[in-house]
Amino acid sequence: MMKNLRLKSMLLVSHTERRARKFTFHPAVNVFKGANTTGKSSAIKSILRGFGGEVENIKTKWKNMDVVVLIHFQVASKGYSILRKRNRFSLFDAAGHKVGSYDSVTNELSPELAKILEFRLKLADRKQNARVLTPAFYFLPFYIDQDAGWQKPWNSLGRLGQFPNQWDRVASYHVGLRPERWYELDAQKYELEQSLKEPSTQLATYEKLKRRGLEQLSSVDFDIDFDRFKKEIERLLVECERLKLLERKYKNQLTELERNRLWLQAQIEITAFTHDELSNDYKYANNLSDREVECPTCGVVHEDSFEERFSIGFYPVLADTFKKPDTGPK
Repeated sequence: MMKNLRLKSMLLVSHTERRARKFTFHPAVNVFKGANTTGKSSAIKSILRGFGGEVENIKTKWKNMDVVVLIHFQVASKGYSILRKRNRFSLFDAAGHKVGSYDSVTNELSPELAKILEFRLKLADRKQNARVLTPAFYFLPFYIDQDAGWQKPWNSLGRLGQFPNQWDRVASYHVGLRPERWYELDAQKYELEQSLKEPSTQLATYEKLKRRGLEQLSSVDFDIDFDRFKKEIERLLVECERLKLLERKYKNQLTELERNRLWLQAQIEITAFTHDELSNDYKYANNLSDREVECPTCGVVHEDSFEERFSIGFYPVLADTFKKPDTGPK
């Protein structure tokens, strides 16, 4: 069974209104007394909201106040505090150390509160997954809403549709008709049954395909002509041999083309190199200053120009080598 939860105090703070109110609870009985529209119902509903429950018919004025709820409570001999600001929750131990912060009631806050309260009941949600119940189910048998709870049982809290048609199981758990261990084993049994559903569905699909395949094969008439099959194989072997010869031929052609490509590439590189060398010689010879050059053979004086140099058959860089010495030619 779920452990006893005892409220110790509740603090309500509205930063919008710049107001706050603290309630200290008696361990036995507490009565909220006041005139109409003074906030009695809203204060009581704040207790449920502080633990993650969603209540019906909250006044618009109260919603606009954007109230932050801080509740101090005790489970067995341990103290805790829970803080709700809009849709975010924080849980603290007795020393004020944060246990955790949660943005999701179903996936985050509910499992943590279930451990503290030892609320072990799991039920199937709409997707047929066994899950820990939300905090609304902790308080469901103990709260009757003045606006919605009298007309329809189990209707005092909102957002209960996540676990549909489970009221008998919830009621029997709270009154203790079965031991705690039974609910734990029942949840494990349900989870195992759910884990078998997908393999069972796949197996049924495979069996259906198998039956359909056997039915189709039973209507097929196999007529094998071995001589014809042998001739077809021989034809394919001949075709394979022809394709192999073509492959070898194309490989040889590719090899020859590659060799020619490399040869042409080398010729291009040699031609480019020669072109660069001749261009440099031309620039050098064309830029020499005008002067006279004596022919080393006959002693005739020529004009030092590009045309004259090539006409007498020697380069200016060799002129000094072929000059007549002062003592006469050798």
